[in-house]
Amino acid sequence: MRADVRSLQRSPPRGLALARQALAELLRSPSPAYARGGEPRPAMPLPARLDLDAIVASLRGEALEIDVRTRALHGPWTWFVRAPRSSAPLELGAPRPIDGGARLVLDASGTTADHVGLSWPLAPGERIVGLGERTVGVDLHGWRLECWAEEGAIGLGETMSPMLTALGAPWNPFPKGPAVTYKPVPWLISSRGYAIFLDTTAPAFFDVGASDPGELRVEVMATRIEIVVLVAPTPAALLQRLIELTDGKPRGLPDWALAPWLDALGGQPRVEEVARVARAARIPCGAIWSEDWQGLERKPFGDSTWSYDAIFPVKRRPDRALYPALETMIGDLHDRGFAWMTYYYPYVPLGDEDHAEASAAGHFLRDRAGVQCVIPLFMDEASQVDLTNPAARAWYKGELRRGLALGVDGWMADFGEYTPIAAVAHDGEPGHLHHNRYPRLWAGLHRELLDEARPDGEAMFFSRSGAPGQQRDTPLFWNGDSNTDFERWDGLPGNVRALLSAGLSGFSVWTVDIGGYTCLITRGRDAETLARWTELGAFLIVMRTHHGTHVRRCVQFDHDAATLAHFATYARFHAALFPLRRQLLAEAIATGLPIARPLLLEYPDDPVAWAIEDQFLLGELLVAPVLARGARGREVYHPAGRDWIDAWSGARTAGGTRVDRDAPVGRIPLAIAADGLVPTFDAHVDTFARRPRVRDPGLATLDDAERCLALLVGPDFRGARRLYDGTVVTFVSGALAEPGPRAAREAPHPLLPPELLDAWRCVGAGVGATVAVPWPGGALQIVSPHDRAVRVFAPVG
Repeated sequence: MRADVRSLQRSPPRGLALARQALAELLRSPSPAYARGGEPRPAMPLPARLDLDAIVASLRGEALEIDVRTRALHGPWTWFVRAPRSSAPLELGAPRPIDGGARLVLDASGTTADHVGLSWPLAPGERIVGLGERTVGVDLHGWRLECWAEEGAIGLGETMSPMLTALGAPWNPFPKGPAVTYKPVPWLISSRGYAIFLDTTAPAFFDVGASDPGELRVEVMATRIEIVVLVAPTPAALLQRLIELTDGKPRGLPDWALAPWLDALGGQPRVEEVARVARAARIPCGAIWSEDWQGLERKPFGDSTWSYDAIFPVKRRPDRALYPALETMIGDLHDRGFAWMTYYYPYVPLGDEDHAEASAAGHFLRDRAGVQCVIPLFMDEASQVDLTNPAARAWYKGELRRGLALGVDGWMADFGEYTPIAAVAHDGEPGHLHHNRYPRLWAGLHRELLDEARPDGEAMFFSRSGAPGQQRDTPLFWNGDSNTDFERWDGLPGNVRALLSAGLSGFSVWTVDIGGYTCLITRGRDAETLARWTELGAFLIVMRTHHGTHVRRCVQFDHDAATLAHFATYARFHAALFPLRRQLLAEAIATGLPIARPLLLEYPDDPVAWAIEDQFLLGELLVAPVLARGARGREVYHPAGRDWIDAWSGARTAGGTRVDRDAPVGRIPLAIAADGLVPTFDAHVDTFARRPRVRDPGLATLDDAERCLALLVGPDFRGARRLYDGTVVTFVSGALAEPGPRAAREAPHPLLPPELLDAWRCVGAGVGATVAVPWPGGALQIVSPHDRAVRVFAPVG
């Protein structure tokens, strides 16, 4: 695999290859917005020893070398500038101690330098994780990566499309490579117990052992960098410190968002059809999402199968031809337990009716000469809203308020990665620094608006682009535009790596486009692809479908009876896990740790856990999605330190072992910790909206679902667990605790797949605020803040 990696990276990704030249030219002709001006400052004397005992600095040749002597870090750290020696006076500020580490500053702003950076040795076997959302892998050793927010690769593809083959295209005509990211984060965590954070929005380049397996080299397009060095005993502790430093803890989601979302493209008739299908098929559904609310244009591309349904150019207001009775439709959806969500992006097409007026008011980004920047977006050209301009922010917030006034409950806040290097923001920030900052400003605009207009927290948005700390503002992130396929880098497998790397970079509340989105040059989405993606999506905090770029080439969730039945099964599974997901969301809010966790966060002492890139943990549930076309089984690694119970068979597996599991379509490999507990709802639910908003008396709401609880409990369970609503489950040794009123209820679990329940049996049930059931060696006592029906399931094996 490493050979493949290196061959792909011989030529740098296109995104910044041209940017380097443009930035160099920009820095040779500095504007007041960037250059500090004046004569270069004289070189400051470098201290023989800095004020932290662990760090010693000395000047050697043209580079400042820093020897960091701690338990986790060994070998010389070399700081450098890219400039002639004669013009490179350096300033190294004395390290400022912070909790668990230090903040270091290297300043070459008085020089002719245009890059600064550092390098340090990598130990044999050392693993490096982080650097934002990455589809290339979780362990980044062997890669050259850029911290630069960028549109994803548009279909690397496992096969060439017939059209491109006929044209003789030798390869993908959009060759951006697999290393691009929508969400760059300049921090990394090492398996040796340290973390590094570059506190800058400047473009940064990380060579993680690609050029030299024993060295990690960082270059930053800036003349001053602040670097935070942290040391902690676990990667989870390091990640929490990094999240605290960026003030990036999430603020939560409305309850309705934790039921599946269904995509509807095609105007009001399709929205109403999706609502009918969801309720008829008993699919729990909290929201319907329609990105075509402001218009839809079918762009011909060959025959009708290849026609592209485009929402561009985006108009930011409803299309009354597609949605003739919009307000009535939204009200009806609310009565039936659905939220309705729409779409926005931070651009205004040149032909938009408001463009001239907004341009005259100075609402758009301009370059250093004062010329308005033009952003190419597919077949359109647009201007980008300058979010450092208070007047522009107020104007765009007014656009969003119009949507809220219609009854809209949320939207996709798309894009944010196109800020040109040549731009200069209203506040004077140059484009190469503003580019990576813009996603945070874009999210902050929506957060500011919702805090003002919907302080009840019942409205939300979700983002594609990202930046460090942005989770404080963005309730939910998704992976971006992926192929509707099993393609290695940008299809389903890459989504799992993106999920894990994003979680290690501070993006803890995460979802995907179920089925992918892009099929411009790859095969369309077939039933198997949708099924496997559905199985993955059911175990994320939000389960959300997408129609894809070419609707007629993509199987939808209601394509036929078999597809609908499969989707409904996993939608109910997702709903059943609400108590677990809501509990993990509360933990993410408190700590910043991801909801779907890489194994290395929970099992840092297991070296194999650091290498697993295709499994994750949802609480004490081990999830191993099937990521290959045609696969009907896969190998599952069970982390060391505890035994595991296969959820489908009840078989026990020792930790630290790999086992081949059968995985026909419809069965995602799952295991529960032998000493673990998975809380679920035990009654059918249609929506997680609450009454009185839901006025249909026939619908089961969150209020109804919370009255019935089922616990899947491993045979080795001991101790206690606290659930999201304050319910406490405790093992009591010895005699059976005083039971509550008995409720013998052997009916099947209404939400879990019947095949899974074949491996579990109900061992006790009760009703009340306190329920006790027999358990080997004692009893399980469930104490709840309110009366509820409780069943306890144990594995048959």
